[in-house]
Amino acid sequence: MLDIARADVAQELALMRIAALEAFERASADLLGRLAHDVLARELALAPADLCALAARALAVLADHEPIALVVAPGDVAALQTTLPVRADAALEPGDLIVEVRDGAFESRFALRVNETVATTAAESLS
Repeated sequence: MLDIARADVAQELALMRIAALEAFERASADLLGRLAHDVLARELALAPADLCALAARALAVLADHEPIALVVAPGDVAALQTTLPVRADAALEPGDLIVEVRDGAFESRFALRVNETVATTAAESLS
């Protein structure tokens, strides 16, 4: 009977350890995401995103999708030099970019780029 009780306790401790490790990993990823967002936001405040370079890369990647227009934050319209029409959208943040194509749109928002960077970094740190 004592051996069964010890086995139960050992199993419970193992499950608690696994749960604690999973909670730590989730908290670490969340902290990493918040830190990355804060650091990138500060960097963008000091030196705004190179929207022309971002647009050029996006247009090169999306060339097969027939880009028809770019959509950016109102303050970013003047920064773009392109042959495509550029439209302002007050719902976008500075540095956000939407490439409209014949069949829809591709978004490159600051928050999405941060999340992708954080996810990649987190995956690499766990490898």
